[in-house]
Amino acid sequence: MTKTAATVTTPGVMTWVAVIFLPLAMIYQEWTCRVFRRRRIGVRNTRPGH
Repeated sequence: MTKTAATVTTPGVMTWVAVIFLPLAMIYQEWTCRVFRRRRIGVRNTRPGH
């Protein structure tokens, strides 16, 4: 692959990688926040009166 061809295709590949993996990363982050929020914050983990 020549330098010119690599320069043309790289932004396109990077765009598609971002389009595919960015939503997956965001979904995973939201899922982990919900899972750990349920495990760490609950009635049994709080002190009385708070």
